[in-house]
Amino acid sequence: IVSPLTLGYLRSLVGAPGGADAGTSAPKKYVSLLPIQRSQFKLRRETVYLLDRFEVDSSHLIFADDVDLHALHADGLLHLHLTDHNELAPEFSGLSESVREIVDHHEDQGLYTGVAGEARSIAFDKAERKGIGSSCTLVTQQFLEHAPANLDAQVAALLLGVVLIDTSNLSPKAKKATEDDHAAVAELRKRLPDIDTAELFDALQSEKFNPAFWAGLSVGDCLAYDYKQFTSPTSFAGAGGSLTYGASSVLLPLPDLYSRDPA
Repeated sequence: IVSPLTLGYLRSLVGAPGGADAGTSAPKKYVSLLPIQRSQFKLRRETVYLLDRFEVDSSHLIFADDVDLHALHADGLLHLHLTDHNELAPEFSGLSESVREIVDHHEDQGLYTGVAGEARSIAFDKAERKGIGSSCTLVTQQFLEHAPANLDAQVAALLLGVVLIDTSNLSPKAKKATEDDHAAVAELRKRLPDIDTAELFDALQSEKFNPAFWAGLSVGDCLAYDYKQFTSPTSFAGAGGSLTYGASSVLLPLPDLYSRDPA
């Protein structure tokens, strides 16, 4: 949520890299569109806390079900800038021609081959099978390069919170943080001289694992939390077939989940 929010802000300031948004004469407006349903926002408990703490009014956020992307695409008015993923969700697969930029730290799926050069920033080392710790590190780098004066305390705090969560507070044991993540945190802290990163990380973790929060979720909500869907080739579906499957992060003991009303 924070990476599209902040990247959208950056693009509204400096535009897209390498002429990524060329090809239309219509006036351009950059909108931070969050790629989840509005009803799912409550499930991102640590993000809700982070936005509230640093005074971002969540009522102003724009979610995937607030805009008819397919209609905009059909009218030739849609350009998509992907961050923290490099493959459109299945419900948006028909919008592939509208993808103009990717800022991500997951393995490159090799899609949208027209997105290249500066517009394709995917920080994943295939040899090591590892990306940098957080897409917000990439957004921080772009702010520092293109609009350092606009990387104010509020923006820095949002980016910092996500980098800390994604890298387990830069923990060596977690083996998620890279040199780039450490450098990004150092730069963000310069804009937040009074920030206690350990306290911020602990507060975000506490919200993420808050028993009261999880106690209030249905089984469906639990499974929707951080749900990701994948499609892989498989021989089970015959030649050229594929298997679609999903994975959820449920931060509960399994007996607690099983004991709930499935409705």
